[in-house]
Amino acid sequence: MTTFEVGKKYYDTSACDHNCVFTVEIVKRTAQTVTFRRNGKERRAKIYTDPNGEFIIPDRYSMAPVFRACRELVEEAPAEEAPTGSNIIPFPVAV
Repeated sequence: MTTFEVGKKYYDTSACDHNCVFTVEIVKRTAQTVTFRRNGKERRAKIYTDPNGEFIIPDRYSMAPVFRACRELVEEAPAEEAPTGSNIIPFPVAV
């Protein structure tokens, strides 16, 4: 079962727009609650479990985000530049 870990970030997308991403950072946890940081504010939420693992519902409204422990936010490394070599064809310069 996946669990929330202190110091990691988790995400959920909006029910209306998948491009809108909500994130929380876990600051502290106990067996039954987590303290998280979202939008610069720290709050606490009860941990619920199901067969997929732990989840929290910090807000109570119809389309509120549900943060699951299996949706850890992974920061991507910046893309590396293409290596210089014989397989790169230079673009001709206009005169």
